[in-house]
Amino acid sequence: MVAIAGIAWAIRAVTWGEHTIRIKYAWVQMLPDDSEFHGGRLARAIVTRGDRCPQIMVDGRGENMIPRRSPIWNAFPVLVCEARLQNSSDAWIGTDRLPVRPDNPQDIVVLGDTGCRIVYWQIQPCRSGVAWPFAAVAMQAASKIDADGSQSVVIHVGDFHYRENPCADTNPECGGSPYGDNWETWEKEFFDPARPLLLAAPWVIMRGNHENCARAGAGWIFFFALPGTTGHNACQHDLPSYNLNLGQADGRKRVLVVLDTANADNEYSITEPCRAYRKWIDAIDDDNAIVWLALHQPILARSPDGRRDNIVPDDDLCERGQTKNALKVIRARLLSSPPTRRVSLLLAGDLHIFQYFQPTASDMPVQIIAGTGGTKLDRLYKLLPKGAPADQKLELAGDQPQWDQDVTSFGVRGDALTIARHGFVRMHSDGRIWTVTMLDVNGRVLASCYFSELPGSRRGPTALPDCDDNPVASVTAPNNSVSQGTPSKNTN
Repeated sequence: MVAIAGIAWAIRAVTWGEHTIRIKYAWVQMLPDDSEFHGGRLARAIVTRGDRCPQIMVDGRGENMIPRRSPIWNAFPVLVCEARLQNSSDAWIGTDRLPVRPDNPQDIVVLGDTGCRIVYWQIQPCRSGVAWPFAAVAMQAASKIDADGSQSVVIHVGDFHYRENPCADTNPECGGSPYGDNWETWEKEFFDPARPLLLAAPWVIMRGNHENCARAGAGWIFFFALPGTTGHNACQHDLPSYNLNLGQADGRKRVLVVLDTANADNEYSITEPCRAYRKWIDAIDDDNAIVWLALHQPILARSPDGRRDNIVPDDDLCERGQTKNALKVIRARLLSSPPTRRVSLLLAGDLHIFQYFQPTASDMPVQIIAGTGGTKLDRLYKLLPKGAPADQKLELAGDQPQWDQDVTSFGVRGDALTIARHGFVRMHSDGRIWTVTMLDVNGRVLASCYFSELPGSRRGPTALPDCDDNPVASVTAPNNSVSQGTPSKNTN
């Protein structure tokens, strides 16, 4: 048995009458705050031996878990067991105590794009814990969560599954790796390396484009889709959006709106995603709430390739079927001036970088990209100067942080901090200011950014003078919003 940060794990075998049930993994997901679920938690466990579910102990009483089998049993020959729980009931599966759902979370771990990339011609060395460091990232993230997880939440912003192509057995980098949408690959890609983080806190689990129905959607639906959202289908596009209560600030409730945009880039039928996304965004109508929006693909971004963005959002392109990407609807609704719907924060992945984008206009949302959980990183280039010819040679930035002022993304001006290093994001609130920290695979702070949810103010205090025990040069960014280690500053 191994323990870290107060979390213990092992393969659990439970004897139930004459039957032995092998519970290999367990976790907790947060349930939506709607007319069906009314919040609470969803406990899930994967049984790899036995044909029935274990009991779950809730406040000292045994309750039955509901079994779920995949409609494609040959690909997923395991049993998923689930039970709905209240926010803070004392619940156990075997010897594992399940984390409670915090009323007002103060610590949020955000990570995404965690799998090992064997896609097309690209091969990431999956055998190497350095080249594919998701296990180390998960362990470090678990160590940063409070001991009982009572104030914490984990958000995975999507893209779990990258092992899409076979690797030759003789290949020293990935030989013997499973591939395809099946249990063996999902266990290798996610459940086994994520083990120390699974029961550290309740999860919000989003769906990335790698989990669409053409790639690994059947596995994602089986393990993570909320009850009653998919019927009897093995996979389904455009699952309904939902809202999660994430506490409150300044007397206003904080709501996380979660979107399924796995099918956003659809060259065959763009009409349905366009209609669904417009409906979801137009449903954000609570002016008294602090709204955070979580979706896999970024809405704002300073591109890693260093080229400047001159694109202006156009909702009509989607309506007329003149685009292959339905995200244009979301951008047009959120980034209009003034915005059609008010959102304070955007959480995303998809780009294999960390980025904090801070718009100049206070009515535009701050965006955090956390796509550095383990997959092969994007190559990061320095931003081209304004007015540079399209054929100007790009200069690699490598793993050096890039602080770019006066960036325009989809018509929105702002400032961006971008880092191409593996790691995760920790968001911590002191009740007034959220500190957004990018940490590497060793738990070392690479950068800290700040935003406030108080009316009329989104910026934080003076930049931190140091980061852990590493030499740091403070960067005087607009409103002192960012400090970073070993910065590379580009003010073009």
